[in-house]
Amino acid sequence: SARLDKDLFRIAIDNLLNNAVKYSRPGGRVILNAEKLPENQMKISISDQGIGISPEDCERVFEKYYRSGSKEVTSRSGHGLGLYLAKRIVELHHGTISVHSELGKGTEFSIQFEAQPARLEAQA
Repeated sequence: SARLDKDLFRIAIDNLLNNAVKYSRPGGRVILNAEKLPENQMKISISDQGIGISPEDCERVFEKYYRSGSKEVTSRSGHGLGLYLAKRIVELHHGTISVHSELGKGTEFSIQFEAQPARLEAQA
């Protein structure tokens, strides 16, 4: 199993959080949940109550440079790289990333990966 690169992994989580905030309506909630699963697995989920993603767009959201053509998406800044990078980073850590969404109701992205035991090091 690969060691977790905290800096890279933080980029993936930041991209998901930034999207959740960007595509949420004013006053909407963004929730980050982390849970330990059996067999040393971890699951991190980020959900929002935003504009949602159509089933057609869900199939393509992780493609490089892909952005939905919907007005609610094109009216916001972006380059179609955040989710692509998040997926690549998660895959580098032998993890998986998935999306579940309903138009007008919100979106949840989930990352699952093998948890690494904590290691404390001190320099003498």
